[in-house]
Amino acid sequence: MPQLGQHATKNGDLVSVSYGHPDTQHTKTWDSSSTQGCLCDDGYHGYDCSFRDCPSGDDPRTMGQHNERQIVHCRLPVQLSLESSVIQQANSPKSINFQYRRHAIDVPVGSSIDEFQELFNTAGLLKVKISYFNLTRLELCSEEEIDSFLLANGHNADTAVPICLPQAIPYADIGLSVDFISDSGDVPAIRASYDSVVLGGIDIYTDGLFGSLKGTTENEPCSGRGICSAVNGRCDCFQGFRSSDGIGGPGPLMDCGYQESLF
Repeated sequence: MPQLGQHATKNGDLVSVSYGHPDTQHTKTWDSSSTQGCLCDDGYHGYDCSFRDCPSGDDPRTMGQHNERQIVHCRLPVQLSLESSVIQQANSPKSINFQYRRHAIDVPVGSSIDEFQELFNTAGLLKVKISYFNLTRLELCSEEEIDSFLLANGHNADTAVPICLPQAIPYADIGLSVDFISDSGDVPAIRASYDSVVLGGIDIYTDGLFGSLKGTTENEPCSGRGICSAVNGRCDCFQGFRSSDGIGGPGPLMDCGYQESLF
């Protein structure tokens, strides 16, 4: 049990619970050295890890809910301009280590928003949609706004804007919106580790701060609209429901989260 406690999780994040005490005769955890259990691989559960997890997601019949949105604001050092950062990263590339639940991925500081999204979506962490976000107006930026922003600040409209921008105005107003697709409900915050010499800082806002949204959708096996087979980890969807894209449309998630239209 003490060894299993070190692998305990809460909402996917490692919490490392201490269980047991050297003086077991005077504690409530007297059984710490006599009780055993299995630490299941991802996708499996049960006392002997023989059961398969089924895809989970939002119940499509419940209304007025939304998936999680987290806001990432990555800032270059005070003295560094956008052009200098591009040159610096070309000569000596550095990365940011992003962590989500028990997974991690390295993202180059000079990555564009499309490269950032592709790295997340192909690393097996989760599926997200990443967009530019105005931290003053607290709303998404359109592509036309970004083009106008670049031209107004002496850049070409086809300049690949990196995910980390200078701290000076007007760059300081631009952040990133990370909209969760595959993971529904109230999910833990993304975390970031970085070299303070390379970056001025990274702020990650959740639960309503700076335009972020706390996820209010369900996260039920088979989206509550099918029967989960623990033998093979597949959902047998109820009539009228099938695989979704995680945001209400048809897609590849095999989670019974899409409700077919009735005519």
